[in-house]
Amino acid sequence: MFEIYKFEFDCGFIDAETVKSYVDMGILSQADCEKIVGDKHEEANQATEG
Repeated sequence: MFEIYKFEFDCGFIDAETVKSYVDMGILSQADCEKIVGDKHEEANQATEG
């Protein structure tokens, strides 16, 4: 399921709050949530710095 949610988040179909809600529902682990949301956050920071 990680790959599906990562794709949806990267494409903008779902936002960080939605991904975090999947942890509360037991669908996604906290670690996977951080990988999904963290990757996007890091990319945004690199884009503004470079």
